[in-house]
Amino acid sequence: MHRKTIKFLRKNWKTILYVFLIGFAINSVWEISHSFLYSCADNLKEHIPMLIRATFWDAGFITVLYLFIAFLKEDINWVKKINKKDIVLILFIGFLSATAVELHSLYLGKWGYRESMPLVPYLKVGLTPFLQLAVTSLATFCIFRKL
Repeated sequence: MHRKTIKFLRKNWKTILYVFLIGFAINSVWEISHSFLYSCADNLKEHIPMLIRATFWDAGFITVLYLFIAFLKEDINWVKKINKKDIVLILFIGFLSATAVELHSLYLGKWGYRESMPLVPYLKVGLTPFLQLAVTSLATFCIFRKL
């Protein structure tokens, strides 16, 4: 890793940790609240570890997205001056990433949907996972901005 990047990460570790923790908390609630829409939710022994892994992944994604925008803007506190372009970028990356993860996981058979899961037309992915990364990323950044 580049020395400048390491120095940046060391200097801003608290910001990175707070973004991760907020993202983790929000995604914990999201994962639990929509888990009944997945067919694998019946087997709690397998489902609970999957929810925990998914929540860590979601929080990690949000943290990387935050840092990506910080590097683009060369400002770790970019969220204090968030604008419409930032919001569009966050939503676009969130929708795109969620769709890719869902399609990949469905293809591999990692999980499936119950009939009660609303699907996004044409994409054939669940609506709640499609919305998740976009909504929880934006919510994380808004909450962090207030701190």
